[in-house]
Amino acid sequence: MNRILATLAALLLITAGAFAQTGSTAPVVWERYKVSDRKISFLLPKMPTVHQVPSICGELKSVTYLAYARNVVYEVTIAGPRRSATQVNCGGKIVSYSPRKLDDRLAELRKGDRFEEQTVRVGEADSIRFTSKRITRWIFPNQTTPARWVELAVSHYAYDKLDLTQFFESLNFTATDGKEIGDGSPVTLGDEGVKSSAAAESMFLGSTTYPLTLYWKDTDFLSARIPKEAAGLAVVLRIKFLANGSVGSIVPDKQLPDGLTDIAIAAARKISFLPKRRNFLAIDDEQSIQYTFRPL
Repeated sequence: MNRILATLAALLLITAGAFAQTGSTAPVVWERYKVSDRKISFLLPKMPTVHQVPSICGELKSVTYLAYARNVVYEVTIAGPRRSATQVNCGGKIVSYSPRKLDDRLAELRKGDRFEEQTVRVGEADSIRFTSKRITRWIFPNQTTPARWVELAVSHYAYDKLDLTQFFESLNFTATDGKEIGDGSPVTLGDEGVKSSAAAESMFLGSTTYPLTLYWKDTDFLSARIPKEAAGLAVVLRIKFLANGSVGSIVPDKQLPDGLTDIAIAAARKISFLPKRRNFLAIDDEQSIQYTFRPL
């Protein structure tokens, strides 16, 4: 486990150094991507970032793939255990994997009547669609087990007119075609040629404004580098969120030991968000976010 953590930390340090100064962009090109070990492929406009949610013993609970393009955040989440072993050795104890149940996920989405719910047919698969002004989410249950399902979602500005067909109809439960995602992009890729609108910046304060909206950020980490008796460490990052959908400059309030600040910076570069808009024009914005590290 410590060896895995050390390897991950090293990769993150390399990433942080490579992308420490400016946001990164890519052209919008819809291509098929695949996850071979899950036998799933789908269309996305760019190479996505990859976000893995492990249990305390390292067994995967879910993997989320995120890509930004033209004022939309596209999300694909594959929920459930790995296709391999369902038990892992953790600290000398065998711990059974307890995957999150689909019923729990559906109950979460239904809470508070935030979404309009419909059962819809997508190609040859049944799905449950949850819709609000800013989010549309499709859940494709696996009929063989309630522990595994696939989610496709789009997050966008309210009242924007979008054609989502290309995305949600692209899900294919085979992985014979497409680019292998692997570790994905080390940063959220913004749109080429998009800059903060000078006209929007100069408009009066009473103009119509959509705030910066963050949709995915990893801010809490377990680290073997922190002694078990320690209370944990934290760093606050001042992050510039660019109008093109990528992360710009990042300024930490301090330097943590053992490269932990660099790990936080690497995580910040993978935040998915919708840029702030004023009078329907995208502008840069800044926000401070705290990243914490607790003993493993």
